[in-house]
Amino acid sequence: MARLQQDGNHEIVLTIITADNADLLTASLAHSAATSHDETPDEHHHDHFPWWTLAVGVLLFVSGVLFGRRGAAK
Repeated sequence: MARLQQDGNHEIVLTIITADNADLLTASLAHSAATSHDETPDEHHHDHFPWWTLAVGVLLFVSGVLFGRRGAAK
C-alpha cells in the first residue's frame, strides 16, 4: 500500500473469476502530491451545492407522476 501513496503512475491488474470464466482487467492510477493551502485545519470549506438542481428534480418528478396518472386513467 505504501507504493500507491508515492507520486507517479501505478498500473493495477484486477483478476475477475466466475464459475465458468476468468478475465484480467488493467487500470492506471495517477497520483500526484497534494497542493498546500494557506488555511488552518479548523477552517471548513464545503463545495457549493446548486440548489436549483434539486428544484428541477422535484419538478420533473411531480410532472412524471401527474402525466403518468393521466395516461393510466384513459
